[in-house]
Amino acid sequence: MSYSGDDTIARRGRRCGFSGSEHFSRSFRRTMGCTPSQYRTRRSCGLGQSLPVL
Repeated sequence: MSYSGDDTIARRGRRCGFSGSEHFSRSFRRTMGCTPSQYRTRRSCGLGQSLPVL
């Protein structure tokens, strides 16, 4: 899944098959080591060069 700055966390979670944004956020943090919001911020300001593109 590619990164999209205007996509909401809830919408992204639903597209990944999660029923709620809380469950998606917990799973994301467990897998990526940061919250979806932190990931988005790092990617948008160029700090996430080493972060994978989802």
